[in-house]
Parts: sequence; structure tokens; C-alpha cells
Amino acid sequence: MRKQKQWIIDELLSQKSFKNRLNKDVENGIRIKDIIQRSIGRIKKYDCLNTEKIDVSKISPKQAAEAVSARIL
Repeated sequence: MRKQKQWIIDELLSQKSFKNRLNKDVENGIRIKDIIQRSIGRIKKYDCLNTEKIDVSKISPKQAAEAVSARIL
């Protein structure tokens, strides 16, 4: 059997970009407003994780997918 490789990649945002995206979701009724503060409070926890990180603050979802593909292919 062939050994499988596993990647763990976090797509991270700056706090400003993260807040803007969450606000859009709140405005569109996808999320409730209290998610913003709870989520922003968790951002620093990602620094402790043993993962590859990609900053997606200023890129499109397509570009984020391409960045992930570039890392694993």
C-alpha cells in the first residue's frame, strides 16, 4: 500500500479583512452579529497550530485555491 501524505493548511485573514467578511455575512443574514467578536478572539490561537498558513486577506477564493494547490502539488 502506498503511503499517503497529509497537509493541514489554514487560510488566515488579517483582523480587518476577517471582520469585513463576517460583517457581510451578518448583513446577508448568514451569521448573527455576536460571531464577530467571538471569532476575532480566536484568531491568535491559530499561531499555536502546527499548520501551513496562507494569508488570504487580499486574494479571491480562486487565488486561495490556487495557493493551496501550489503547496500540495
